[in-house]
Amino acid sequence: MEETTDGRRRVDQPSGGNERFVAVSGYAEDAEGRVLLVRTRARPDTWELPGGRIEAGETLDEAVRREYREETGLAFRPLGLTGVYGNVLQRLIVVVFRGTVQAGAVRVPEDEIAEARFVAHGADLERLVTRPQMRSRILDARAATSLAPYENWQLVGRARRTVRMPDSPD
Repeated sequence: MEETTDGRRRVDQPSGGNERFVAVSGYAEDAEGRVLLVRTRARPDTWELPGGRIEAGETLDEAVRREYREETGLAFRPLGLTGVYGNVLQRLIVVVFRGTVQAGAVRVPEDEIAEARFVAHGADLERLVTRPQMRSRILDARAATSLAPYENWQLVGRARRTVRMPDSPD
């Protein structure tokens, strides 16, 4: 495992068996209905939702908030899930959240992100998002008429302690 800047340990990609690698992405629109996308240095041929791998000890909502802030400089508030996607060859599971984003200037870490901007749905999106799996995640999140609930929980002895997703309605 490699160490991150805040002392957490990044979970390496599984080397075999039935283990899975988990990542998160966040979908948010501005007041004009445009979605915030990033173009990473690792995949410069396409634009995608901000996101990345979860770190050891991190919940899914903590991971999407952290990744969104790291890649865009903006605070993301997850509201619920819009989809779960799998890549069999990479043993990758991607969990996509829809949420809101604070107003402000987008700031990107130049070592990881080449560009970030709000993109209108339609021709711009079709032209910029060249990978079908990235496009389906974006279109599914936009079309979602309801969001799947999400909660964190842990077993304490024999009792289940539920920790609702922060900022979620009861």
